[in-house]
Amino acid sequence: MLDDILRFLPPLLTILLAMVGYYVWHRQLIAKRRFEVAEKTIEIAAKTMDAISRIRQINVTRTELDAVVDRSNGAAPDLLPIAKRAAAIGTRIDNEKGVFAELRAAQIVARVHFPKAVPDAIQTLLNARRDIQAHLSAYSFAAQAHKRAVDEATRNEYAIQVKRSQDVLHELRVGIEQAPSEDDKISARLDEAMRTITDHCEPLFRDPTFWEFLFKRQASDRS
Repeated sequence: MLDDILRFLPPLLTILLAMVGYYVWHRQLIAKRRFEVAEKTIEIAAKTMDAISRIRQINVTRTELDAVVDRSNGAAPDLLPIAKRAAAIGTRIDNEKGVFAELRAAQIVARVHFPKAVPDAIQTLLNARRDIQAHLSAYSFAAQAHKRAVDEATRNEYAIQVKRSQDVLHELRVGIEQAPSEDDKISARLDEAMRTITDHCEPLFRDPTFWEFLFKRQASDRS
């Protein structure tokens, strides 16, 4: 009896070691892939935040205004500065299309590897471009209507619309830490989205213990 058990023990151990080896290899492969995805996600999200900041800079340079003169053709002389300013910001948005395309691709991959909170946070960054474009159109219309209004009440009404649009178009940050001002709601949403992305990605950069590596399940495994 004992001889029979000892005879079958080596092949059983070989099979067991092979299964353990495969499991460790598989876990290592998954961990490496998640690390790469997390690194790329944070990188693209940070690039997008920088792109949004460039789009929302308050100051429009003379170089930008001169470069968009052709896009302002047809505007009445008194409305030309408004049309050129809106066109300059529109050009900024066009110049950053590639960054948003990268972020969209990262969102698709993030859906596979991370909980729903991460692709939702990425969507918040993607929505910023749409929001800025919408408020750019609103700014252009309201600013031109304000300039053409003949009565004080109408001018005041359009002035309020211009201010609301500018609050979204332009980034307003205060203090050493550059926190969003109370009027800059979009920056507050973007900062919160970036924190969500970072909170889910950064743990993947920490070296796990041996037992964590073998047995700890990732959030995406449970979702």
